Amino acid sequence: MSVSELVQTLPDALKNYQPEQRYFLVDEGRYTETELASLENLVAGLIRAEIAESPQQIARVLANLVLWLPQPEQGDLRRAFKEWFNRILLPKRMPHTEFETLRDLTEIEAMLAERVKDWTRSWKEEGFQAGMEQGVEQGREEGIGQGEALVLAKLLTKRFGTLPAWVEDKLNNASAPQLEAWAERIFDADSLEQFFE
Repeated sequence: MSVSELVQTLPDALKNYQPEQRYFLVDEGRYTETELASLENLVAGLIRAEIAESPQQIARVLANLVLWLPQPEQGDLRRAFKEWFNRILLPKRMPHTEFETLRDLTEIEAMLAERVKDWTRSWKEEGFQAGMEQGVEQGREEGIGQGEALVLAKLLTKRFGTLPAWVEDKLNNASAPQLEAWAERIFDADSLEQFFE
């Protein structure tokens, strides 16, 4: 969490000159879509756009940005988001589509509303052709993971009683290796909190 942790240890005589800048880590991978949707801030909006799996999700993020950035003093921020959508996000999501340069977030929002059906169809076709085998394998793995999560939930319910929502969320979002690691603790933990430590 600090630049100094990335620098080789210095002799005592030079330690006063070692950079000490700290930074705030935002780990995108730790947030679920549900958590991000409940946060009404620009960082959450940016992450939601980056991890969006459908054009509808991007359109919702864009609608929020238009609502959140109405003031004249937010012009630079609106332009930064507009450039990011124009130059990075939309070309990445729709590589075979030509976009005219749009001047404002509201223009991008209107364009997306018109193209959302075509975009959805394009994503589905590309995903079907390019990822058929991968999808089957992923589906199999997800099915196994869901089965493991379900069994683990039943065992936890039997051991600790009715499960709170946060437990079900953890189980549903866990990877297969994580579920297996947790399963080994089922008889050792004295509480749900200890089980998930």
